[in-house]
Amino acid sequence: MNVLALVGTKRKKGLTASLCNKILEGAEESGHDTEIIFLYEHRIEFCTGCWACAKEGQCVINDDFAGLYSKVKAADVIILGTPCYWGNVTAVMKAFFDRHTGFAMYNPPGADNFHTLTTGGKIKTLLKEKSNFGPLPDLKGKGFIFVVTMTDPALLAYTSGDLRGTVNALKTYMHNLKGKLLGKLVFTDTLFRFLKNKQKKMLDKAYRLGRDLKVLGGKR
Repeated sequence: MNVLALVGTKRKKGLTASLCNKILEGAEESGHDTEIIFLYEHRIEFCTGCWACAKEGQCVINDDFAGLYSKVKAADVIILGTPCYWGNVTAVMKAFFDRHTGFAMYNPPGADNFHTLTTGGKIKTLLKEKSNFGPLPDLKGKGFIFVVTMTDPALLAYTSGDLRGTVNALKTYMHNLKGKLLGKLVFTDTLFRFLKNKQKKMLDKAYRLGRDLKVLGGKR
């Protein structure tokens, strides 16, 4: 399989990147092709919501997103790695998600004129297009692994809502592509480290997750 890690942090030797690299290390041992991309190294402008990409087949913004999107299409398994910033993914990860909309999702023909149809025409059109709604065919069914790190101790992380907000953002991206969750690593308490040898245990877990990908997900 083609295993792609998308990392939303500038810290190449930090916990998020280290966990992603360990998953890739295990995946390589099992014979998979791997690649890691640090999103901050690429110019990803904010989506303007113009929908030109859906109508014209390409984005009007001339930056690095199109190249990154081609990597997503080619991947069988996508690792999404991000620290928790204010109860969400990092800004660059969110910007990356936002730019998918017109590129990745089906845009029904005549949508701009939908409001001119009769009630019966609207119902007929919706029923006809129902099966088409969702991601484009080359994006469906990918496997996903979430890697989230945060400074809060576990109890606070799970009760404050910050962890839930971050994971939900990752799930939204996965669900919009009709993907399947193969694994999730959450490293809380990165600031004080209450538990002895926690980092080593988490890195070992990440390695095993990558090594066992064939068992967990299989080829699409």
